[in-house]
Amino acid sequence: MTPTSAVGTRSWQYVARRNVVKRLESPPETVLRPRRPYANGWFVLGSSKDVAPGKIRTYRFVGEDVVVFRTRKGILRASGAYCPHLGAHLGYGGRVDGECVVCPFHGFAYDTTGACVRTGYGTPPPKAALSLHTVREVNGFILIWYHAEGAEPTWEIPPLPDDFPAQRRHDVRLREHPQEVTENLVDLGHFLHVHNFSAIAQVRPMEIDGPHLRYEFEGVNRTPRLFGIRERLVADVYGLGYIAVHFTLPDLHIRGRAFALSTPTDPTHVVYSYGASLMGPGGNGLPARLVTRLFVPFMMAISVPADYPMWNNKTFLEHPRLAKGDGPIIAFRRWAKQFYSAETGSNGQADAGSVRTETVQFD
Repeated sequence: MTPTSAVGTRSWQYVARRNVVKRLESPPETVLRPRRPYANGWFVLGSSKDVAPGKIRTYRFVGEDVVVFRTRKGILRASGAYCPHLGAHLGYGGRVDGECVVCPFHGFAYDTTGACVRTGYGTPPPKAALSLHTVREVNGFILIWYHAEGAEPTWEIPPLPDDFPAQRRHDVRLREHPQEVTENLVDLGHFLHVHNFSAIAQVRPMEIDGPHLRYEFEGVNRTPRLFGIRERLVADVYGLGYIAVHFTLPDLHIRGRAFALSTPTDPTHVVYSYGASLMGPGGNGLPARLVTRLFVPFMMAISVPADYPMWNNKTFLEHPRLAKGDGPIIAFRRWAKQFYSAETGSNGQADAGSVRTETVQFD
């Protein structure tokens, strides 16, 4: 995810038409959608490599600034941005001193528990503490936990084998909600009209196991239109912000791994991150790195951004008029309800016992 200092006030969308990407300005920021509740769960702030030992970065998350720092020993922490002493923003001039983060305003230092351990005057520190967030580092990402009622994590995102070349990624700010970005995965019909598939089919029933959803589908992608590429995709979804996709291109003897991540920055916007890497018959060697370098930028320039104008301009319908061929959208929405606290009240409350293992078949 892009730190706030790198996110501008204008969001750009892309339209894939005749293999040409046209850049269009999104609607004015004053045209806002109805506010929808934040979903509970894990969301990606950024890459672990972006916060080296001794560094601080600021990210925007659920309407607030979050400061992420790594101590000299490599311990990662995330906290609210403001010093509890007199309110200075730690991300603007703050620094890491050994195992502490130091406020730029008066030199107050806070250790990895969040406690104030010294002042800038050599006087006894006050009983003050940073508001720490729960974070993890998994699969090269910095994950932050959100829960509307402050509950601790009840599930985790599993690590994946480190057997693919380094990913190529891009981030974009969109006017959308994480649930709708994730729902796009099971919306089979849009692959025909947005992504230029000539055929698309669900391979097996959607599998649900608590916060984890697995969805497998295949199709023929005719972008570029000179030839069709058969694709088979297995998507593992964890919560409403994290999708890991394993895919194969059997005609090219290539397999790949991609991540699609949507992190809410405020009630009406997300930072969407997409990254992918490919592996050829020779494994994780020079050919795989070359294919990743050549093919993945094409995916990022043409295929993935084709969704952006839809996301930037659509609205959420609680009661859509669906047709056969749409994909298991209703089943997906039933699963998604578990990620909303009852007190949020809008577009899905978590029912008791809604977290269960089931297999869903869409006719």
